[in-house]
Amino acid sequence: MKPDTDLLQTLLAQSYTPAEHPALQRLIEHPEALRPLRGRAILDATPLFRNTLVKHLALLRAGATLTVATSDAIPHDPAILPILDACHIPHTHNCSQPDAFDLILDCAGAHAHLRPRLGFVELTRSGAWHFQHADRPVILVDDSRTKTIETGLGTGDGFVRALSHLGLGSPAGRRLVVFGCGKVGSGIAFHAARLGSHVTAVDDTARIRPRPGVRLVDLHDEPAVLAAVAHAWCVVSATGRAGALASMTCVLDALRQGTQLVANMGVEDEWGPDLPDARVLNAKRPLNFCLPEPTLLRYIDPTMALSNLAAATLAARPQDFPNGLSRAPEALEQDIWRDVRQHGLIADMLDAWLADEATH
Repeated sequence: MKPDTDLLQTLLAQSYTPAEHPALQRLIEHPEALRPLRGRAILDATPLFRNTLVKHLALLRAGATLTVATSDAIPHDPAILPILDACHIPHTHNCSQPDAFDLILDCAGAHAHLRPRLGFVELTRSGAWHFQHADRPVILVDDSRTKTIETGLGTGDGFVRALSHLGLGSPAGRRLVVFGCGKVGSGIAFHAARLGSHVTAVDDTARIRPRPGVRLVDLHDEPAVLAAVAHAWCVVSATGRAGALASMTCVLDALRQGTQLVANMGVEDEWGPDLPDARVLNAKRPLNFCLPEPTLLRYIDPTMALSNLAAATLAARPQDFPNGLSRAPEALEQDIWRDVRQHGLIADMLDAWLADEATH
């Protein structure tokens, strides 16, 4: 049965305004940008939440033959599955059809074992290692300026919202320690500092400069790290590496004995097995995934639009992409940034983020 895109659009209009997804809205209104996907069998494994349906609508309006994928490896909202059924959009869990698709729009390499005819588009840096020796093209969306909107602004916002959702209050006026000062860590620090939190980032001072208003402590300065952790209201990991903090036994000892809130914002467990799951909020899963919408659509819209456009580019010009990992063409990002800055709800915040970044 043909997918009911009119019903899907009606349902989405009840939850979102076009200003929350300006980049995807352009693709929905002008599907010719994704026309190379017409008739192509697409498996989309973007983490399934309500806002992901806007990405799906853009693919369907372009004429793609879409199957939505969920897996044990990636969190999703089971409440969205009945919406897919109502709109006659097929879905699969732990897909085991290796040759059924032209393109797989993956996340965290969850479907790297499959064999799409044209290749993959991968959302995350954590999934990249699955494709290091891929025998077909893989466009890495994470390796883009656009992705920083989601991982910086969006994930930082999700961290703050998750604390409130769990009844733990706001970081305002409190001491927050962030391990890792990359995109995610910087985003957490940015949002917390704007709320009036006293933020300390722990990272390698030889490589990292802190954002304005953020104190930086060198990760090799054990006394300074322990002092920051001892006085913290909340300690959060945002290194992007599984087990990154497992060897910092002094920190783990302090947290086991302390009363600080402890969180993980990485896709995988960054604290390691010596810190019990029960000591970390949301049982070590990324804290924002306790929310019905882990990253608000206004922040993840650019990433999802780039994922769709990268897939269309790969379908149109497969000869331009060698086997293995490639960046998304920078030209694809120009319209996305224009859409967000001219029509998006986050335009002012994005300007503030970029201003901070210029002095970072």
